[in-house]
Amino acid sequence: FKFRVEYSSASRAILYSFSEGLLISNKGVHLTGKHLPLPFLFDRDRALIAQAIEHRLDYIGLSFVRNRADVEEALALVKGTDLSAIVKVETAPAVENLDSILASADEFLVDRGDLSCDVGIENVDHFQKYILRKGKRAGKKVYFATQFLHSMLHNNVPLIAEVCGLSDAIAEGVDGIQLSEETAIGKHPIEVLKTVQRVRASVQAQP
Repeated sequence: FKFRVEYSSASRAILYSFSEGLLISNKGVHLTGKHLPLPFLFDRDRALIAQAIEHRLDYIGLSFVRNRADVEEALALVKGTDLSAIVKVETAPAVENLDSILASADEFLVDRGDLSCDVGIENVDHFQKYILRKGKRAGKKVYFATQFLHSMLHNNVPLIAEVCGLSDAIAEGVDGIQLSEETAIGKHPIEVLKTVQRVRASVQAQP
């Protein structure tokens, strides 16, 4: 969706839509090129981190990181525990501050969907490769997320373009991928996993 703000106040906004579709609750809003001075962690985030520690989870994901201070704020809450953090690189400020962010943790995930809203969909491929190169040079683990096999939500065979994109990511050295709708709500989750395994095996078998 693309909107123009017609009116806004402290508690209300009226938007004019330039596209058709269904807008449902609990979806994020991106203001391309705009970054509001919001806190990184809210009370609910701190409560969820406390629950993760209580239930002895292995990882938490840090969403919408902007700089190293954001990461360190979260890591301070898990210090002395076995809980590790995967830092999500999905904002333009995170890309701008990439070197210092890479120095703050060991594992990173490039969320291509949210990143595309911030840097432009036409720039996503460039930035995902840039982040991967920088991360590997720094000795970090880097994962990619978002719609690798999106067509398999409904189909048991992926698109050729999807397989090519997945093959390229593996060949470039990504440490792993995150499957989202494909396995969470898709009709063919087992076939999705088998497809990823076959593609990985094929890429690794190449000379």
